[in-house]
Amino acid sequence: SSPLPLAPLYPALSPVSLSTGAMMVYFLLLMVAAFVAMAWASREMPRKRVSRHGDDHTCRLFKALLAFFLVVTLDIPFARLRYHWELSRLSRIKATLPGLAAEETFVQLDKNNDHLLNETEISQLNVKTSELDTDEDGKVARTEFQKWASSIECEEKSDAYCVLFCDRVKEAAENRQTSLKNTRFYHPIAGLMSELFDAGRSLDQATKLTKLFNEKSCKRILRSIDRTNRLVDYIALTWAIGVGLALFGLGRSGSVNTGVAGIAGQKEAKNE
Repeated sequence: SSPLPLAPLYPALSPVSLSTGAMMVYFLLLMVAAFVAMAWASREMPRKRVSRHGDDHTCRLFKALLAFFLVVTLDIPFARLRYHWELSRLSRIKATLPGLAAEETFVQLDKNNDHLLNETEISQLNVKTSELDTDEDGKVARTEFQKWASSIECEEKSDAYCVLFCDRVKEAAENRQTSLKNTRFYHPIAGLMSELFDAGRSLDQATKLTKLFNEKSCKRILRSIDRTNRLVDYIALTWAIGVGLALFGLGRSGSVNTGVAGIAGQKEAKNE
């Protein structure tokens, strides 16, 4: 029988991509938010509510530019959100991929389509028959084959199941790298920070997969296929909260007056 088609078995392995139009809308909304923040931070307060220096044009310009910069850097937490969304699709298949690969291998080996593997078919698997739990006729049932497949780590990648399983894991890992590249491309601020972060760790994304598959078993790689750097996640979350607080503070600055300058400004307003 012919191999099972890839798409129905592994739906989450198809690449995730956003249209150019969707990304243009994202950038447009980000720019609109940036200019709104500029207007909020540099708006002119009522004279009686500001200090003597509260209406200084240089100060207002500085606050406007700072607000623009802060909103633009929100691209970093937005990039993390998108990256998590893309990896969530791999999370849904992580637990089932070993079983699906075993099913695909079994179907390819079961030439007689009798739902049992005989000695000839087992020999194509390139493992010792003693490693498999056979019945009285020396055949392997589908359920027993699934149990055997789930019990091995695929360290050597020599048998037919491990070769196919590792191919599928590699496809998932490549999909993860594609998601990473897409995220960095469509979120340039976050992409620049990520490149600097990789440079600081001496990490080369181009050779990462090859090194990973040479050092770890396929099942270990699959177990971490949807993991992210928690430290970076916490930094992005903290930055988003900090930006929100900073923008609020920029907009409210000068509305409450304390100290000598504030009192002098209020006296001037009363005299007028």
